[in-house]
Amino acid sequence: MDTGCNKWFNKGLIYIAQLFHGQTMKSFEQLTKEFNLPAHDFYKFLQLQHYPQKHKEWENICKIPSKLEELLMSFQEEETRKGIISKIY
Repeated sequence: MDTGCNKWFNKGLIYIAQLFHGQTMKSFEQLTKEFNLPAHDFYKFLQLQHYPQKHKEWENICKIPSKLEELLMSFQEEETRKGIISKIY
C-alpha cells in the first residue's frame, strides 16, 4: 500500500462504502470536503475511480448495503464495542 492510501486512512477514509452516496461514487470534490483530502491527490482519485469499473464485481461493489452489511460496518466504525449484542437483537 502506498503512502497516499495511508494518508487517506489517517483522514478517516477507510471503507469502500465511504466512497459512495447511495449507488453513485462520490466526486473528488465531495470526498475532499468530507475528508479534507489534498488537491494533489486528484490523480489517485481518478485511478481509484477507474479500477472498480473494470472489476468483474463492480455491480456488487456499488450496491446499497443490506441491513446485515450496515450492521457489520457499524461495528467497525464505532470506537467502543459496547452494545453490540443489543444491536443484533
